Amino acid sequence: MIELAAYDARWPGMFQAEAARIREALGERAERIEHVGSTSVPGLAAKPVIDIQVSVRSLGEIGWYEERLSSLGYAHIPLGDFDPEYPYFRRPADWPSTHHVHLCESGGHLEAKHVAFRDHLRAHPDVAEGYLALKKSLAALHHGATHESREKYSLGKTEFVESVIRRASLTEGFAAQRSAQEWRLEMFRRYAEERRAARIPAFRLERLQDITRHLPSGADGEALLSFARFPAAEAGRRIGEELDCLRAHGWEAEWKVHDFDQPADLRSRLAAKGLTTHHVEALMMLDVAGAPPGPAENREIVVEEASGARIEEIAKLQEEVWKCRLPWLAAVLHEMSDPVKGSGVAYCAWSGGQVVGSGWIDFHGGSRFAQLCGGAVREDHRGRGIYSRLFQRRLLEAKARGVPFIAVDAAPMSRPILERKGFRFVCHTYPMRTRPFETTAVTRG
Repeated sequence: MIELAAYDARWPGMFQAEAARIREALGERAERIEHVGSTSVPGLAAKPVIDIQVSVRSLGEIGWYEERLSSLGYAHIPLGDFDPEYPYFRRPADWPSTHHVHLCESGGHLEAKHVAFRDHLRAHPDVAEGYLALKKSLAALHHGATHESREKYSLGKTEFVESVIRRASLTEGFAAQRSAQEWRLEMFRRYAEERRAARIPAFRLERLQDITRHLPSGADGEALLSFARFPAAEAGRRIGEELDCLRAHGWEAEWKVHDFDQPADLRSRLAAKGLTTHHVEALMMLDVAGAPPGPAENREIVVEEASGARIEEIAKLQEEVWKCRLPWLAAVLHEMSDPVKGSGVAYCAWSGGQVVGSGWIDFHGGSRFAQLCGGAVREDHRGRGIYSRLFQRRLLEAKARGVPFIAVDAAPMSRPILERKGFRFVCHTYPMRTRPFETTAVTRG
């Protein structure tokens, strides 16, 4: 019998991790990557398979996609006449598989169809319950040991799925999706415009026409480059000039690449120069006025503003959580949280006499976009609402200051939590480094 597993809160993170691998393999051809299928609906029992829909400009070079996805362990499984429109890949190739990838053309009806179905189930728990009841009845009828029985199980859901899509109004759903893309572009434009002028504690700002530099105040620091807007014809020369400048000063650097940076292949050009990506993040935005209420108070956890020695504790915690050396962090946080000249507030969470979580918020001298940073909780204290408590304190501070938006570069483990708090995805960000993070084991002293 086909077995349905109870909803697993790890599924969104599994999708994010796999989406990052796929984006790395397909590059700019992957215009959108969506979590679809039952594992994308919170609370819904499902076969433990992560379904991923990848929107591409054209399906004309299927061999190219087969080659790239096979390097990740996927096999192309042709599904008759449906294959040219919605090619299907699975990993591993033999049943049972853990991940499915479906390719579709951007702007097509199949792209909108599966997203509309997912979004309707997320918004209507009663419909999701009806879908689960149907799946359970079909699972009891089909053993799933053969391709034929699995196909009958899938076909048994067709009428229900189509009826939901009709109710969801496919045309409106697709229009909303296109509208969301326009919203992402506009929000990124506004955000980039303000962040290009923002000063970062312990860094010197140099704002060029086509890139923003935050340069270290000391000779042994690291630079931060961001918001590149190089014309394609000049990109090779400009990248070379920026890297030459770093080498001339003896600086290492993090070059933060956003999906909307120019040229579109900036990330692959930097990789060809030897820069490496430590992890993929998601730039997300929250409308502060529409944020949902916070969690109930937990007396075991104390969240307080941090200063002095507490800042040092936060820096140690960050190194422990992210498993890398961050020798510059304490100085940045001290300057940012200075009660007279600082631009933000740092918080730490206490439990059992030790710092178990931290986070800070930087207001960048009156920007409309407060920046949420450093949300981290010790591994042995996760699942107790500490991350949410830290977020709530920073949200209240933003409301008190009248800031309309909060922005955050969310790690894969944080994105599902932030989505539940009302954050919306804008684009992916890729912190690319001239020298990889030191990932030597970090322990608390």
